[in-house]
Amino acid sequence: MAKQFEEFQKLKIKEACKAIQDMTYSYLNPETKKPTEVPAKHYEKILSTQIEETIEERVQLEILNTIYRQILNLKTEYGKDFYRSLICIEMGIKPNDMNIVQRISLEHTFLYIEELMKEEKKNFYFLREEIIKHYKESTSDMDLHADVLGGSEDETKNNSLN
Repeated sequence: MAKQFEEFQKLKIKEACKAIQDMTYSYLNPETKKPTEVPAKHYEKILSTQIEETIEERVQLEILNTIYRQILNLKTEYGKDFYRSLICIEMGIKPNDMNIVQRISLEHTFLYIEELMKEEKKNFYFLREEIIKHYKESTSDMDLHADVLGGSEDETKNNSLN
């Protein structure tokens, strides 16, 4: 028996966008209990985008994902040295150039971080509190999301997402 997706794939772009508009409309927002209205032109604009434009975004995401996995692996495999390295980077100190005072301070600071991690458990963040707060606020700032997604200039959108 044929699936709807198989039939959907046969549609021309305008018909497909209209079908997506209808599917989206049938979604009732749990908060408002009303249908979700998105015009077919919105989908047509996205689906008409040149592949080169979306490839760059995918490449950047893949680079981010690769670096993320590497850092996560370093943190998992070399926890103490991972945090000590971050401290060195933040303080602008090359490990090979450290004097005795800096080595003592580095070790003492790591022990402080370790104690904070034990006390705060899942609430421990290595980043500054303001950065974490900014991120959390950004996740719920619908005006910001609207500005980025609907940006008046494509360059503003790209800069905000990169």
